[in-house]
Amino acid sequence: MIKLCHSRDWNRLNMIVETARSPNKAGVRCKYCHSHQVVKNGLRNQTQYWLCKSCGHAFVNNLAIPKMKYPLNIVAQAVEDYYSGISLHNIARAVQQTTGNLPSISAVYGWVRKITQRGLSEANSQIPRVGDTWLVSLVSIWLNHKVYLYINILDAKTQFLIASRLGKFEDIKSVFENAKENAGKSPSRIITNGWRGYIDVVEQVFGADTSHSIVSLQQCNEVSTNYLNYLKYWRDVFKIKYKHLHQLNDNIQLIVDGMVLRYNFFCPQIDLGQKTPAESANITFRYHNWLDIAKIL
Repeated sequence: MIKLCHSRDWNRLNMIVETARSPNKAGVRCKYCHSHQVVKNGLRNQTQYWLCKSCGHAFVNNLAIPKMKYPLNIVAQAVEDYYSGISLHNIARAVQQTTGNLPSISAVYGWVRKITQRGLSEANSQIPRVGDTWLVSLVSIWLNHKVYLYINILDAKTQFLIASRLGKFEDIKSVFENAKENAGKSPSRIITNGWRGYIDVVEQVFGADTSHSIVSLQQCNEVSTNYLNYLKYWRDVFKIKYKHLHQLNDNIQLIVDGMVLRYNFFCPQIDLGQKTPAESANITFRYHNWLDIAKIL
């Protein structure tokens, strides 16, 4: 008596036969489900395509993020270049020189958005152990015929940027509130410039126990030269980035947050003994660069 095979058994048998015909000698894994049950799926433009027998996805074994055809290291380098001030057009050209394929400007910016958002989702859960003296810095930026303020609150001890926003004078109070929430406490002392509006805002947000000192940022001993250079650098970068983001009707705050993420978590500081501000603030972050973030997409 012949026992009929179940359909799942036939599928499994066919998979074994196909695998035997096109063995996975290269140890290729599906980049969707990470299975080793993959077979060759033809050559296109001298590029080997693969088919996963477990999940049914076809893909190129180029270490790319699923639904992306560019390798992870190329994508991560593009994000780093973007936050280093390089234009999207020049980044796309650099990718073409490396891979032979020219990505669109919108594709490159899509990488920036996707990886930045994932990085922020990981970083925002961290609570820094900051000191008791905070510094407020304002940088005026002329964008699209309007004056904006780049508002930062920096911890003097760890050089960690606690809160940051590109906005107006009326946004200063909400930035203070964000800093208090992010740090989980109020400072004992806060240092600002001479704008009178700070007096009421400091008392409203932090209370009377926080002393308020008025000192020029350039004359403040707690401010590192490296941080002052960052402020000048960011001011120039915003002017470049804003033109493109304004055309896309996109919110520049995501890019502001991305620049802060890079500064806090990926940039060791000489003044901190080659530690990042995050490390100085006792944050254990398992990602050391944009490539580490891209790998978890």
